[in-house]
Amino acid sequence: MRTSADPVLVKRLSVFASAASVFSVAIGLSVLAGRTVHFKTLLTWGFGTAMAPNAAACTVLGGMSLWLLRKQDNPSSSRVGKFTAQVAAAIVGLAGLLTLAERLFNLELGIDRLLIGAPTPPSAAARVLMSPIAAGNFLLFGLALLTIDWRTRRGIGLPSSFVLGGNGPGIWALGLLLGPKVSDLTVALRPL
Repeated sequence: MRTSADPVLVKRLSVFASAASVFSVAIGLSVLAGRTVHFKTLLTWGFGTAMAPNAAACTVLGGMSLWLLRKQDNPSSSRVGKFTAQVAAAIVGLAGLLTLAERLFNLELGIDRLLIGAPTPPSAAARVLMSPIAAGNFLLFGLALLTIDWRTRRGIGLPSSFVLGGNGPGIWALGLLLGPKVSDLTVALRPL
């Protein structure tokens, strides 16, 4: 049984998707800019641990992909926009997958150093490793963006499974980050 979508809810969710995509791009770009100009506040956003450059790039690409996929009113630009969004989502998912593979299989693929041209001075609080929870979230978020138009036979969107799976550990990690103890899962693992 199919029911029509509530137009008020659709409008609110569209505004939320737009705001989330702009916020993601702004956070990622500010971290990359902070790394470039060695401004520690932009790297940490007030928390003690700096964001890895590849995590910041994935945040920018994920936000761009979400922005391009949020509406499809203009058919002439939608084909190029959808392709660009899918490429960005694939890069986000692949970065998450490769980072997880590095940690799980004791590999050194160098993905954590792709965006760093020269060594960052210690005063810039350089951290180049993405946490396993962030990598898992990027993997699931990339999959959600790639499958955003897929539906099951019952009409349930497949991406919701990926997004829910990715948000659970993220919320858990935020609780640990704000709590008194921080575990090895919430911060980047040291090189093996």
